Amino acid sequence: LCTDKTGTLTCDKIVLEKYINADGSVTLADVLLAAKFAAKIEDPTPDQIQAGDINTTGSIELADVLSIAKIVAKN
Repeated sequence: LCTDKTGTLTCDKIVLEKYINADGSVTLADVLLAAKFAAKIEDPTPDQIQAGDINTTGSIELADVLSIAKIVAKN
């Protein structure tokens, strides 16, 4: 077992509960938008940071982009 950034127990898997592009599903659009944020091409809103900061560093980084891509690949 693992815990997510809120302390909720998880089953050793990444769970994205909020969506970066707010369309209600995790898609390639979330991956691309997160990549833009990680590359500093665009600035995320605080809500987008909260949704996309999978590794809880306070910003969206390459590791977050890869985690979101893994979620998309499993769907």
